[in-house]
Amino acid sequence: MTKLDTGARPWTDSEDAILGTNTLVKIAASINRPTSQLQKRMKQLGIPPFGPRFKPRSPARAAEEQAIAERNKVRFDRSMRVGMDVAVLVASGRTVMAAAQELGIGVEACRQRLLKFIRLAGHPARFGEVMSPATDWRKIEPYLLNEAVRRMKIELESGARDVWSEPVSASFSEK
Repeated sequence: MTKLDTGARPWTDSEDAILGTNTLVKIAASINRPTSQLQKRMKQLGIPPFGPRFKPRSPARAAEEQAIAERNKVRFDRSMRVGMDVAVLVASGRTVMAAAQELGIGVEACRQRLLKFIRLAGHPARFGEVMSPATDWRKIEPYLLNEAVRRMKIELESGARDVWSEPVSASFSEK
């Protein structure tokens, strides 16, 4: 194996010309310089690293990605609706186990959907600190769960996020 030249010899035009045309290892072997020198020189000259360039998506791939996004949205909406149903039942005084039986789903799935709903409703762009996901969900006031459900339904149906900006006390006075 040939020892690489680690001295700081000047760069030639032919060496500059092949930078970025292949992998660093292959170029380093062909011009007898370490990859660190290649990287430094490429940075100085503003030459991007060799690798796969951006290729526009084919129409088939774009359609496939759109279909996947739509399926994920449907799954999310369904999951949120179950979480909202659980929140309404819990706010009315039922236990998670009773809510699971009433909805015909497993207890753990019921608890997970409720926690996911609370995590999303407690996001800073929504209820934030008023309904923090760090709070024990059993300590969240029923009126607050009901209000979060009402606002989440509006968001899911219309896509409007501004429904979360109105104060809780102004939109829901029952305590």
